[in-house]
Amino acid sequence: MAAFTRCVENGVAIELDVHLLADGRIVVFHDDNLLRATGVDRPIKSLTSMDLKNLRLFGCDQRIPLFEEVLSFVAGRVPILVEVKNRGPVGALESSLQAMLATYGGPYAIQSFNPFALKWFKSNAPHVARGQLSGSFREERELSAIKIFILRNMLSNALSAPHFINYEFGYLENVSLRLQGLIGIPILAWTIRSPQEAGSLPRCVRNYMFEGFLPQQASLTELKAPLSA
Repeated sequence: MAAFTRCVENGVAIELDVHLLADGRIVVFHDDNLLRATGVDRPIKSLTSMDLKNLRLFGCDQRIPLFEEVLSFVAGRVPILVEVKNRGPVGALESSLQAMLATYGGPYAIQSFNPFALKWFKSNAPHVARGQLSGSFREERELSAIKIFILRNMLSNALSAPHFINYEFGYLENVSLRLQGLIGIPILAWTIRSPQEAGSLPRCVRNYMFEGFLPQQASLTELKAPLSA
């Protein structure tokens, strides 16, 4: 919540990740496992919201918030870009998420590495802006080579019909990505970690996610305006 507070204070959009807990609540957390952030070696989907109450992040006083808490706090003051973290069957997380977003008054969009999650939104909430996340998948250990090839080159876009693509910085020369840009699909980049990296983005990139620095708003062009922190 401290990070989200800083985003609101600085007027920049928030990018966050959501998981479905064992009790059906939606939680804001990046990793599939709690070990790196809390020292507890458990998959986050195996826990309930009550299990998380006493956990703290990276040894500080911050805890893992529920998605409803974040929505209540942000209250439309800055846009929210929601990454749907779902490696399993789609439906439960997506439907619960959309039910919450349907009553939210602020601007938002969703994105996911999982094209089937996007397809769910295409079929059930086509008005929601949806983005396909992709990249090199160089650290992926669970997917087969053919699945990585399909995802890296966004060959499933005919299925999910994304409104935008958010691609890994450092791999923006991907031919399939450039073809998507040529047919008019907006391209974003993740994750920019310095003003120098922001300045090196190719002109095909309309926006970017960033961390570790705050871009100087006055010096930004429309092309390089930051999307999220």
